[in-house]
Amino acid sequence: MSNYKDKHGINIAIVSSDPSDPITGQVWFNTTTNKLKYKAPLGVGSWATGGNMNSGRTRGASFGTQSGSLYAGGTYAPGSGRTSNVESYNGSSWSEVADIPTAKTEVAGAGTSSAGLAFGGEPETPDTQTWNGSSWTEVNNLNSGRHAHMNGGTSSSALAFGGEGGPSNTTIAFTESWNGTSWSEVGDLNTAREQGAGGGTSNSEAICFGGGTLPDVNSGFTNTETWNGSSWTETADMNVMKIYGGGFGSTPSAVACGSYNPSPSAWANVEEWNGSSWSEVANLANGRYFTLGGSGTGSLGLLAGGQAGPGVPNMNNTEEWTKPPGVEEISTE
Repeated sequence: MSNYKDKHGINIAIVSSDPSDPITGQVWFNTTTNKLKYKAPLGVGSWATGGNMNSGRTRGASFGTQSGSLYAGGTYAPGSGRTSNVESYNGSSWSEVADIPTAKTEVAGAGTSSAGLAFGGEPETPDTQTWNGSSWTEVNNLNSGRHAHMNGGTSSSALAFGGEGGPSNTTIAFTESWNGTSWSEVGDLNTAREQGAGGGTSNSEAICFGGGTLPDVNSGFTNTETWNGSSWTETADMNVMKIYGGGFGSTPSAVACGSYNPSPSAWANVEEWNGSSWSEVANLANGRYFTLGGSGTGSLGLLAGGQAGPGVPNMNNTEEWTKPPGVEEISTE
């Protein structure tokens, strides 16, 4: 009887833990779990309806996971109307929790629903607050006040990049790294931008995509940059220009959704990043822009709030992105 090596030319790897980044088709036996596994092609992602926020809003800080997310600050209505309100999502419904100390919009955040970070915002501020699951605490400020910036990471290891601010209050490329105690300036983006989206798992890994230089929304970008802990590198462009859109994920797998593109058809457009290129995938059920954030990973994500047209009331609905995992068990002991 032939064995696996006779059929495929290689032995099955025997390991004590699953490989961190297996390639499609790779097979291994995990001695800790006594499971034979393989990396299957990733499934097709899709959107499903989640629970509505209590208050529709735009331009707030959204961070966490699909089953545990926070939405802090933002704008209640087109134009003015900044809020300090914070809502927490448990995977099915939103509930109001402790407010951030100052009402602000175009703020960014990182971390989880039990250990979070909110920084920057409009009116122009360098303020940073940490969240412990029940209350906010003022901590060390950003070096440069900014708003409409992008973000990634955790409450102890985060990045703030781009946005609007600086001495002349213009579109900036500045990047700052948070180590759990303070912010330090690191390598700039190659392209200064604001109103984009991004993500990342720490201050040593991040992705930035879309955005633009206001007030001309037609100057929005399709370009993408990735961060390796010390510098940004230009990579493959998106297919559709996205500004004031949302996004979540990290460098190996990310999702860009919605846009204040002059073409309304782009408001629901969604693209997926596989680590080297973008491809168009399932559209949002409800086209939107002015989201400026999202929560979760490239496999399990969340997008809430936004606006669907000039002068239209803010949205309170939530959409959940799910893409089946690519590691499957072949058999059990």
